[in-house]
Amino acid sequence: MKFTNLKPKTRRDGYYVLAFIIPLFFMIGIFVGLHTYPFGNNTVVSGDFNNQYLALFSYLKNVLTGRDSGLYSLSMGLGGNAFGVLTYYLLSPFNLLVVFFSRNQFPLFATLTTLLKISCIGLTMYTYLVRAQILQRFRKGVSAKLIARSALIFSSAFALMGYVIAYKECIMWLDAIILLPLMLLSIERIILRGKIGFYIVCFSLAVITNYYFGYIIGLFSGLCVLGWILYSLYAKKHGVIKVIALYAFANIVSLLLTAFVIVPSFLSTLGIAKNSSHSYRPVYIAANVIVQLFQTNPGVNNTPLVFAGAVVVACVILFFVNSKIRLTDKMIVAAGLIFMFVSSWLDILYLVWHVMVWPNGYVQREAFLIPFVLCIIGFIGLVSILSAGKETRRRSAISAFFVFLFISGIATSDAALKYVFIAIVLAMITYVIVGFSPARRIAVVPVFVLVISLCSLFVVDFKLQSTIAGYSMKYSEYSKFDQTTTSLIAKGTSGDTGVYRIGNRYQANDNDPLLFGYAGLSNYVSQQPTEVTDFLSTLGYYQKHTWKRWSNYNNGSTLSMDRLLGVKYSYGNTSSEYSSQINRINASMGGDNNILNVPVATGISVVKQGKGYITKDKEAFPVAFRVNGTNIAGSLVANYDTMHDTFTVQNNLWNRLYPDSLMFQHQLVQQTDSKGVYSVLVSSSGNAYMYIPTTRGIDPKSVDVYVNGKKVSQLFVNDTENGIVYLGHFDKGQRVNVSFGNHGSKKDKGDNVENTPIVVTENSTVYERAYRLMASAGVSKQQVKDAQITFSTDAHFVKGNVVITVPYDSHWEAYVDGKKVTTSRALGELMAVNVSQGAHRIVLRYNVPGLKLGIAMAIVGLALIVGFESISMYRRYRENNHK
Repeated sequence: MKFTNLKPKTRRDGYYVLAFIIPLFFMIGIFVGLHTYPFGNNTVVSGDFNNQYLALFSYLKNVLTGRDSGLYSLSMGLGGNAFGVLTYYLLSPFNLLVVFFSRNQFPLFATLTTLLKISCIGLTMYTYLVRAQILQRFRKGVSAKLIARSALIFSSAFALMGYVIAYKECIMWLDAIILLPLMLLSIERIILRGKIGFYIVCFSLAVITNYYFGYIIGLFSGLCVLGWILYSLYAKKHGVIKVIALYAFANIVSLLLTAFVIVPSFLSTLGIAKNSSHSYRPVYIAANVIVQLFQTNPGVNNTPLVFAGAVVVACVILFFVNSKIRLTDKMIVAAGLIFMFVSSWLDILYLVWHVMVWPNGYVQREAFLIPFVLCIIGFIGLVSILSAGKETRRRSAISAFFVFLFISGIATSDAALKYVFIAIVLAMITYVIVGFSPARRIAVVPVFVLVISLCSLFVVDFKLQSTIAGYSMKYSEYSKFDQTTTSLIAKGTSGDTGVYRIGNRYQANDNDPLLFGYAGLSNYVSQQPTEVTDFLSTLGYYQKHTWKRWSNYNNGSTLSMDRLLGVKYSYGNTSSEYSSQINRINASMGGDNNILNVPVATGISVVKQGKGYITKDKEAFPVAFRVNGTNIAGSLVANYDTMHDTFTVQNNLWNRLYPDSLMFQHQLVQQTDSKGVYSVLVSSSGNAYMYIPTTRGIDPKSVDVYVNGKKVSQLFVNDTENGIVYLGHFDKGQRVNVSFGNHGSKKDKGDNVENTPIVVTENSTVYERAYRLMASAGVSKQQVKDAQITFSTDAHFVKGNVVITVPYDSHWEAYVDGKKVTTSRALGELMAVNVSQGAHRIVLRYNVPGLKLGIAMAIVGLALIVGFESISMYRRYRENNHK
């Protein structure tokens, strides 16, 4: 096999710079035009960037600065394995920049990293187009300047494709797109030079920065190698076995080196419900993909986003009509292109791209591979036609234009006509310039085509980004929200160095605990186990009616349940204007319960700051406490259901902790003659709560809740409140009328309430007895730090179970005075340790499942690559000495 130097004959560093700055200034122009921060009040923070990732960057900064653990965090719901969150979302080297930004300036960090990543996509794609040896035959005889200028067209088109603009909010995916062109170059090094180092570096980086997309581009690279193998066997080329062996070895080493990411990440997802069903049917209407060639419309069901501009389509057609290109090459390319489209169209193949799991939102995540292939074909088509004779250029341009018209005619049935019309005009101009420019002007043709391409991209990208900007986070509102909440929490918790949770009665999204760095009960990450979110929902917090899988404090459950889980503080705001401000931060997952009252109880104090307030509850349980009951094992319910009676579940829980207690007294609820009005004659004094059983699998309609004519809640409105509702404090014998109005309607119709509400009162006497007995039973000096929970028992401690209010996980190791003991599951989902009589020091350490094994495998991989390279160096040394 003949090995060819990969380096081009003429190096033009200036074009590499242009490949980076063209997408950079293109995106800056769009951001300026759409007033995107720092050029205005819109931000790039939209969709899941708003719902999840901005808060995760705050968490990352806390990890990097030593304020939180990268292994386990109490800021994730009840607490959870944080390593899988790090490996999926946060290991991009670009993210290290976050340490230079305050939380208030995170939207600026988001803009900067987005710009850098998009620009790097352009740079690596350009590098591939000018250096790939597989394209050398098509570049033969063409000047380096013409190649470089042509490459700029398609590197820019790839960086600015519709997929990137639409999905850039999933910023952790962009690293794999940056690495994709380098992956293919590294495969060439294996095939042509027998060198595997560059491939190992590229593939390992792809897996480390995002193992999901690392898998996607790894699978694509495998398909490329398979294609080369089949072609080589057909052409009877030598050295195929050697390439297969080297490629297999490189993949094994890469997977071993990245096992410290892969193994723990895989294990962290085992407890998450997944959908892998398939029926060997199409996932979208085939004709719709033609529509996406001319515009980017993420709203077309399951259709891949393949737009890369009219020029790319025009040049792909030039490839197939150019008589200079061999028919065999056209057939191979056509077969590959058809396979790419089919693999996104047939459900079983589509699932293979996604590790046999249906994506939750952001469909066709592998679709960037199609524009990648189209840009390569377009590059070949343009370079080949520009190096052809005058007659060939004219004939090909005319033929290509008629094919373009035919394809655009298919798209007009669904696409917006203006985009198709603009594409036809720009394609026509492109074909005229390419086909009819005099030979002496050929060198400047790519410059004009680049301008046309950027115009085509700008028309679609600007419109798409305009839509995204419309629902993006507004910086001024986010800044006020950050300042207000930070100040409120600092004021309320000042001087408190203990372990506690904080409840939030308003939120920008479910990751606010991560954003502000406190232990809460809300969380939204893909790695949160289903059984944990089900547990919280069963206890009356956020109800998951449909596919939703997050946890949410949801204005709290009952006061006694909040207290049991250690919610010592809760903050809120009584301003209606603040509600509007929250909505302008995040309209999809924001929520504000400013109309609700705080439950009445001894031990609760309120600190006010303007319209904001934060409560302090001195009778909230610590994170670890001794339980009085012995029957704490077993689940609370068989399966979570929104139809369940959450108060019965809570009574069951309290009865296990404190036997023969009845925390909640069910009240008789009678429907009056008026529709949507229910009457309750209170039979026992206390805080009153309501829960409306609802059908699982259907999102309930929004309703306003009134108590004796006063509005106390709005249910099922975004993430405001949809579980237990606090009605107020009532005395025995009081008459309480609960009525419902359809949200947004002035009339109290109550049509949206499908079942009779459940109403209970809370027995504060039972709680106070339980609190005095358990919370002060000789467990003290509690601390949570670096994936470790520590506490002590005193000399008066009575032998028994100590419950720790974090989710049970078998990977916690417990030590009493240095001696390892077992942990057990308590109350369905919490953790317990049995401690003997007297004074002890208890330490619980969390071991990330699979991390030690992954590190050991990585060391093996490192040893293999060092050994391989050492042998290779020795062989080269021997060969040189024998010459």
